[in-house]
Amino acid sequence: MSALAAAYVAKTYLSEKIKAAIRSEYEERLEILKADLKASNDAELEKLKAQLKAQGDVAIERLKSELAVVAAQRNVEFSHLHSKRAEILAEVHADLRDALDATADYTKAFEPVGGTSRAERGVKAAEATNKFIRTFRTKEIYLPEAAADKVRAIADELKFAFFQFLYGVDYGDLGAERTTKWLEIQEKIERLSGPATKELQRDFRGLLGDQTTEGRLASS
Repeated sequence: MSALAAAYVAKTYLSEKIKAAIRSEYEERLEILKADLKASNDAELEKLKAQLKAQGDVAIERLKSELAVVAAQRNVEFSHLHSKRAEILAEVHADLRDALDATADYTKAFEPVGGTSRAERGVKAAEATNKFIRTFRTKEIYLPEAAADKVRAIADELKFAFFQFLYGVDYGDLGAERTTKWLEIQEKIERLSGPATKELQRDFRGLLGDQTTEGRLASS
C-alpha cells in the first residue's frame, strides 16, 4: 500500500471515529435533554393537576355552600308558608263550621218557646255564611286546587240552601210542598255538615302533615 493510500485510509478512519464520537455525544446529550424535558413537563403537569384539583375543590365547596344557603332559605320560606297555610286552614274551617251551625239552627223545625226567633237566626246564618265565603275567597290562593274546589262546592251549596229556605219556606206558602222542601233543605245541611265536611277535614289534615290521613288518601 502506498503512503498516499495509507494516509487516506488513516484519515478516513479518523474522520469516521470523530463522527461516531460526536454522534454518540450528541445522542447522549439529546437523551439527557429529553429526560430533563420530560421531568420538567411531568413536574409542571403534576403542578397543574394539583392547581386544577385545588380550584375544583374550592369551586365544589363554594357550590355546596351556596346550595346549602339556598336550601336553608327554601326551608324558611316553606316553614313560613306552612305556618300561614295552617293558620288559614284553621280560619276557613272555623268559619265554615260557624256557617253550617248557624244555617242548621236557622232551618231547624223545632223552635222552643222563648228561644231566638227564626228571623234573628236567619240574620245570624246570613252573616256567618257571608263571613265564611269572604274568608275563603280572600285566602283561597293558599289552598291547593283540589281542596279549594271542595270548599267552593260546599259554599255554593250552603248559600243555595239558605236562599231555598228563605224564599221557599220562610216566605213560601203553607202546605205539603213547603214541608217537603223544608225536609230536603235540612237533609242537605246535614250532608254538608257530615260527609262533605269530613272529607274536607281529611284533606286539611293531610295538608298539615297528618301521615295517617295522607296514607288513607293515597290508598283511596
